[in-house]
Amino acid sequence: MNKVFNFETEYHKGEIIKTGVPCFWEQGGFNRKKNKGNSIIVADLQGNPKKPIFIKTKGSLCNGKHALFPVAINDLLIQTDVKGEITKTTIFKIIDIVKERQFLETEEINMTLPDAINKSIEKALCCNCKEVKFMRLI
Repeated sequence: MNKVFNFETEYHKGEIIKTGVPCFWEQGGFNRKKNKGNSIIVADLQGNPKKPIFIKTKGSLCNGKHALFPVAINDLLIQTDVKGEITKTTIFKIIDIVKERQFLETEEINMTLPDAINKSIEKALCCNCKEVKFMRLI
């Protein structure tokens, strides 16, 4: 069955790995030449870090994809955009996963998540970022 897109929500491009698990990449960093940066990190509903299933260590890492996290409905994507002195952080809650199109349907929510927000900002300000900033090790 094809899902009809709801234009009142937002969509983020995810990935479905071979085992059928939906995933999303922690990604981003700061580009000094353009004086702007961005990041998206993954958290659970309480704002806690999740455990990645893959950490990228080779290839193009600079401001790119750094760790692949399994995601589920109610997980959070914390997105930060920085341009000059302006920083904007938005929290999205995953409300549906459209596996056929590898999309995560999300809605913007208001939550206070100091650790996750700080790590998202840190990643967006990390010049030529090549590392994971928000993950659970065990």
